[in-house]
Amino acid sequence: AEFVGTTEPLHSGDVLLLFSDGLPEARNASEQEYEKSRLWGLLNSLVAQAKPAQAWVDAILSDVREFAAPGELADDLTVVVVRVL
Repeated sequence: AEFVGTTEPLHSGDVLLLFSDGLPEARNASEQEYEKSRLWGLLNSLVAQAKPAQAWVDAILSDVREFAAPGELADDLTVVVVRVL
């Protein structure tokens, strides 16, 4: 794999979200994927609440686990949230 580095300035209040492909690809009992659009909707509500980074991680993991069929997370599920103070 070839990777290209980049630099992006972060400012107070910014949030950096990193997640593995297991998040948007999590499937429910009907074989529907969680998808990024559902994640964006959740993120919009978290932005409005000004919650700390750990609350973001907890909310994202809770939502994807509620969405997915019980015990059906077939891929890794990694979420990292960084809030700039």
